[in-house]
Amino acid sequence: MTRSEPSFSIIINNYNYGRYLGDAIDSALAQDYDNVEVIVVDDGSTDNSRAVIASYGRRIIAVEKTNGGQASALNAGFAVSNGDILMFLDSDDFLATRAVASVARHFQTRAELAKVHFRLAVVKDEPARRTGGVLPPRHLLLPSGDIRDSLAAGRTYVTPPMSGNAFRRSAIASQIPIPEQTYRKGADEWLICTAPIFGPVAAIDEELGYYRIHSCNVTQRNELADGERFAAHVEEGACIRRKQTEFFSHLFDMHIDAIAPRDLSHIRQLLILRKLYPEHFHYRWTLLSLLLRGLRAAIRAHNVRLTDRAIWTLWFLTVATLPLGGAHPIVLATFDNARRPLLLRRLLGQRGR
Repeated sequence: MTRSEPSFSIIINNYNYGRYLGDAIDSALAQDYDNVEVIVVDDGSTDNSRAVIASYGRRIIAVEKTNGGQASALNAGFAVSNGDILMFLDSDDFLATRAVASVARHFQTRAELAKVHFRLAVVKDEPARRTGGVLPPRHLLLPSGDIRDSLAAGRTYVTPPMSGNAFRRSAIASQIPIPEQTYRKGADEWLICTAPIFGPVAAIDEELGYYRIHSCNVTQRNELADGERFAAHVEEGACIRRKQTEFFSHLFDMHIDAIAPRDLSHIRQLLILRKLYPEHFHYRWTLLSLLLRGLRAAIRAHNVRLTDRAIWTLWFLTVATLPLGGAHPIVLATFDNARRPLLLRRLLGQRGR
């Protein structure tokens, strides 16, 4: 190893995924890069996870804790890590053997980088079988460079989920500990949305990891069935956007308007919560104000295709104006890839086109 080569910590967070955990650990240990420590945090599993972890002995750093949620697991892993670069791997996902080496080259040559991200191939069940899917989808461009202006303008950016990201320690240290009560799940969003404020991002347009889909995946569609759970998910997004606003204001003296009311995906979630579960809606915006903000965000969205902007404009109009019985199936189709054609047919049908 030369001094210029960064050290890596791969932190695997696990809760009751013992049947997949071995694949994640094996992939982390098999990296074709020498300076890697593998940390496995078990968040109070009740299955065979701890036996799986114990079977690796001193090849890994094991952290066992009582159940506290995903943020608490990431915080615990970060606390014992030593790497210059951190990768947080979900225990049902796994990495390609060249992943760390590929990421290291970018961090090694560009000291200012805060984050490097790459695509994930979608696999199904156990043993993992490729579906042909990719996250993010191929038609979406992975951003590179300084995206702070975009974040300050209230725009989200195309990014893979947790396992497709690597962060420079200095870029995320001030964001940890991640709020544990708010982020019992979805803690990756906290780092993904705040790290680029502290430096540019770099994209590797290759599939360097594998995202596993199975019956226990948590999706927004699952959460829609429970008003309290969906309200908690919306608050996760609101918390991130408050933190973004705080960073811009305090660290860079950028006195920007609150980010949350200008973020297309967040406004969409707020409208759904207001429409489906008004008893759990505790924000100041009315249905009309959410509609107007949603239309503005959809028209101004710069990271989606023109046809998608048109569809989301129509979506806001339809969901906001239809009675609950008509809006509900459209909302459900929003978060179900298999039902997207139904979403488009319903939107066009309701508008008589």
